[in-house]
Amino acid sequence: MNDRTTVPDAAPAGQPHAADEITPALLEQVLASARTIQSSSLSGEPTWFGAQMIAERTGIDVKQAARALLDLQIRGDILLAFRRPKGETEFRLVCALAEGFCNEPPQRGV
Repeated sequence: MNDRTTVPDAAPAGQPHAADEITPALLEQVLASARTIQSSSLSGEPTWFGAQMIAERTGIDVKQAARALLDLQIRGDILLAFRRPKGETEFRLVCALAEGFCNEPPQRGV
């Protein structure tokens, strides 16, 4: 912060502002929210959701939620797909919990 205002100073060019960082704690918060969404599936089928839903549930910014979901996809926790909701003409990028697709643990060394 500078001495004339209470607004935080801007981050140096090319570096994210501290409030925009994707921390391990934020990733776990987003993953926990995704698990809550999946657990609400009455049929047990994978439940698709978007960054907007995660942002609403966690109180974080939509862009931050989207970045966290991408990081979780890289880690293998989240699957991404393009889907077109019924009655709509455009596809959307949606996410689902990877473990919702396979309830059996992976076999190693087979």
